[in-house]
Amino acid sequence: MKKRKTVTTLLLGLAVLALASLVTAQIAGFQRKTQAASGKTCVVSNAFRSPNRLRQQAARQQQPEEATVVQEGVMTDRQRKHGKLFKRYGVLTGGKKLKDSNSQSSDVNVAIEIGDRPLPRNFDLNTYLRDNACKADAIVVGTVNSKASQLTEDGTFTFTEYDVTVEEVLKDNSKSPLAANSSITVTRAVGVVQLNGRTIRAFDRSEKPLETAGRFLLFLQYIPDTSDYKSYVSDTGDASFRLRRDKLFQVSDEIRPFGEAHDVDATSFLTQVRSAVLSGCSN
Repeated sequence: MKKRKTVTTLLLGLAVLALASLVTAQIAGFQRKTQAASGKTCVVSNAFRSPNRLRQQAARQQQPEEATVVQEGVMTDRQRKHGKLFKRYGVLTGGKKLKDSNSQSSDVNVAIEIGDRPLPRNFDLNTYLRDNACKADAIVVGTVNSKASQLTEDGTFTFTEYDVTVEEVLKDNSKSPLAANSSITVTRAVGVVQLNGRTIRAFDRSEKPLETAGRFLLFLQYIPDTSDYKSYVSDTGDASFRLRRDKLFQVSDEIRPFGEAHDVDATSFLTQVRSAVLSGCSN
């Protein structure tokens, strides 16, 4: 009788373990499907989920982001138009305003991770550059002079406007021609703001901040409503690159276009970009 009870207990334990494994597998499968559908994995926030993970995320930024002091609902007409370009982030943050965190005393930190975006097996850099050069309205090398961040109008994310001095025009914008030494405004997702004494930081690993005084190669989309520009984001991630001496680095944690190295020879890469622009586009 005692032996029978032992066997029964053992079988019951195995059944529980099997059920737990099944549930875990189903949850993991659901998460993978959600990630693949959205192109981003998840929103991580100290107000909603994991502050430690976000601190590690923020530590990867190349320099501390200075917060821009803002007031809720107070925006210029230009900021309001630029903020509408990033409405998609409201879906990723569940439509919740960043200021409405559970803790009213701590800062708010939000990070968008990179999802399981499918990438082509046979990646060709020249094809990648040609496609991006055709889809971008302009391509420039320039230096960031200053920047200011703001909340989107619905308060679900942040964006930043950068004042950039153009050094070289690799592809000109036929609708609004550019020139060397001219100044343009480039807007991108993410940024750090201070609202009612609280610091709100929003990061997207596929479109990271540009550094003040940094020199960049930027693929751009024209914004007719404001005559400004938005960073062009390709199907495989952000098409912005940081120039440091003779090296060029992605402003993104996407695998493509540089793979694991995330940096290449700057002179060679710029030559390839110029060639891609000159090769023209086929409809």
